[in-house]
Amino acid sequence: SKIFDITRIDHFRAFDSYWDIPAASTSAIDGTWKYAPGYELFDCLYEKLGDIELVAEDLGYLRAEVIELKNHYHLKGMKVFQFMLDEGFENLDNNYFYSGTHDNETIKGWVDGLDQQTYDRLVELAKSPLPLNLAIIQYCLNSNASDVIIPIWDLLEVNNDQRFNVPGEVNDTNWTYRVSNLEMAKKGIELFAKLRKGD
Repeated sequence: SKIFDITRIDHFRAFDSYWDIPAASTSAIDGTWKYAPGYELFDCLYEKLGDIELVAEDLGYLRAEVIELKNHYHLKGMKVFQFMLDEGFENLDNNYFYSGTHDNETIKGWVDGLDQQTYDRLVELAKSPLPLNLAIIQYCLNSNASDVIIPIWDLLEVNNDQRFNVPGEVNDTNWTYRVSNLEMAKKGIELFAKLRKGD
């Protein structure tokens, strides 16, 4: 039986090409681009595991061959609200739409740090009387994305002092986030249900 409904493949572009750095190098500048056996790997995965739901983390700069690989296997991609200010909020279908990921600020912390012009622009986009952090979650839920992921810390409306991970930092808090009691989780689930219904 299956343990997970979906599996997200982080750094999906590396299944097309990756930057190879010799183990003895002291700097990443010494690397070279290498091509990955992506098609062979995914052919083998589907042959051995059958009908599995994979999501490709296809964020950032991608060469066309990465998209071709993703589309060849009809994989869903990712869109992250916090990354979409410049590109616009279209083309969400066949994507998992996130308010933020494990590497982002919490949505409340992100909203609190916006300049006034961006804040006003997002209020206009969301068209909701809710506080902007909740309006963004509701916007994601009401979008035409095939699937929506809202991290629990966004539903609990916590600030960046409870951020899950700050990339590139070594500290005692990265990757240690924990919902400490069931009442907190219940609060987040109840909020999710209200936002989903549009209350």
